[in-house]
Amino acid sequence: MPGLAGLLGSQLLAPVEPRVLLCVGLNYRKHAQETGNAVPRYPIVFAKNLSAVQHPGEPVVLPVVTTDPPEVDYEAELAFVIGRPAKNVTPERALDYVLGFTCANDISARRWQGKRGGGQWYVGKSFDTFSPLGPELVATAEVGDQQALDISLDLNGVRMQVRRCPPNRPPPHTGTRRAPASIADRTHPRVPPRMLL
Repeated sequence: MPGLAGLLGSQLLAPVEPRVLLCVGLNYRKHAQETGNAVPRYPIVFAKNLSAVQHPGEPVVLPVVTTDPPEVDYEAELAFVIGRPAKNVTPERALDYVLGFTCANDISARRWQGKRGGGQWYVGKSFDTFSPLGPELVATAEVGDQQALDISLDLNGVRMQVRRCPPNRPPPHTGTRRAPASIADRTHPRVPPRMLL
């Protein structure tokens, strides 16, 4: 795909322009363990600033405040796109509202996610370009069993992370209305952790 975009003299864009970018943290037991955290009793839901969205193959820009010492790392994600308004949806019907799936990289500045950001994850995960998406949006019907997918992440041409999707479903949308083109993601652990610098 990036080759085709270059051939046409154009830029490959993220497959969606989300109105909302919602994430669920520590929703995978191995990821909680690798970060030294307990598996939360209730989901840790956080948003990312829309300026964090980056096009596939484009560089991630590390803010100077995150480079000394290095603190930025990556997480391969399976992102799902909500395709129609949803509210009070049961877990059994959640996938009926998913338009499709795409790849995401949930980039984090760990100190800003913690102490420097007052413990609010939003700050450390919302720097510009910290959420590359794409390159494709694959329709839910074409994906089949999302739990049979392998997610991988390459950093500068080196395969850093490969994981099978965790055995869970998109969270139910109880009480919160999600608009079409909302993005939600699911975490996949990386071993060992490695900073981007």
